[in-house]
Amino acid sequence: MPQRTRRRFDDDDDDFDIPTPTFTPTDDLDEAGPGDDHDHDDSLPKEPAWSTYPDAAHGPAPTPDWVITSAAATDEDLGVLKTGKEAEVSLLRRAHGDHAVLMAVKRYRHAHHRLFHRDAGYLEGRRVRKSREMRAMQNRTEFGREVIAGQWAIAEFHVLSRLWSAGAAVPYPVQLDGTELMMEFIGTADGVAAPRLAQLRPTPSEAADLYGQLREVLLRLAEQGYTHGDLSAYNVLVEGFSQALDNDVVLSMKQANVPAVSRFVDTAAVEKYFDHEGHRTVVSQRALQVHTDPLLGYTELDGVGYVVSELSPYEVDLDWSGITEPDEIASVVDLLGRATAKIHCASDEDSDQDLVDFQVEDAIAESVHRRRKELVTWVTDFGMDYAERVREDHALFVDAFRGGRIGVSAI
Repeated sequence: MPQRTRRRFDDDDDDFDIPTPTFTPTDDLDEAGPGDDHDHDDSLPKEPAWSTYPDAAHGPAPTPDWVITSAAATDEDLGVLKTGKEAEVSLLRRAHGDHAVLMAVKRYRHAHHRLFHRDAGYLEGRRVRKSREMRAMQNRTEFGREVIAGQWAIAEFHVLSRLWSAGAAVPYPVQLDGTELMMEFIGTADGVAAPRLAQLRPTPSEAADLYGQLREVLLRLAEQGYTHGDLSAYNVLVEGFSQALDNDVVLSMKQANVPAVSRFVDTAAVEKYFDHEGHRTVVSQRALQVHTDPLLGYTELDGVGYVVSELSPYEVDLDWSGITEPDEIASVVDLLGRATAKIHCASDEDSDQDLVDFQVEDAIAESVHRRRKELVTWVTDFGMDYAERVREDHALFVDAFRGGRIGVSAI
């Protein structure tokens, strides 16, 4: 009889010394966040400080010879190397006597400064032991967002530790201190970071060698149960007619998705009609929405379809945490339904596409004539049944995932 695997939590130590960060909830945080100094310029390098290594979680053994472990060492922040949606990476110099090393420090931002808010996909299946912290994470409270940042840092530190121990070509994770992850710096002795693969222009022989290295890294990842499943995406800057930045345009170019329904129905006619999934996506958006991005279009790279649209400089994220009462939820759902209907109240009457050879609006109107209540009941029942099925499927997946029956690990 198979043994039941115990429930896994993100703050489990596993084979590495990864303690759970301590978070203190605060009710009177200003917009700058805790510990921020309004008169301090974060872009300027900070003065040297004592090493944080003794009080931090340490990377896997054996510790490389170049790592400075002395409590008498000093740390000097040399400035930001790269910024991202949820964190920024700085260059740090740690010195002790005549010995000094450069390291990369990834600092997860305070919730007020974080640019990436849609983190549900990143947190799916992740748990912590303390129910108070779990509730705070689910409700996205101030305290919960700080716990989330800590969980991201723990997850990254754990993955780097495991991959480094397996011999993968990843930077050595030196230490983890709260939401600050310090790792080996890959670059020159004077602080110039190694270029990304997309920045290189290798010769054919160099490209073959790089491919071999990349393949080896992917094999190591797969052996450890990890993978990365994002679709390819690019940003394209279109320079305006003058030096003013306000007439420049940034285009987003994302690989188009294959529709899930195509796995269950005959799509031969659709596939023959469109050049690729990017073409299909754009035509569908224009047919289904009243107003679409005027720059919406499609292109193709190496036989793969991409959707092109303008990248908005604004990101609106609604906070639903305060909506808890059924009456409030019903009111919001009603408004969202009206907004969705308004967006999609487009007619195919003037469409120049002939894939569908009948008038969709007329067919729908004829089908629901004198049967509106029946339609509402059917849609409601379908929605409730579908929701229940999704909850059951999700519970089955999470149970199998935690029990190690899926074959991959949470990161």
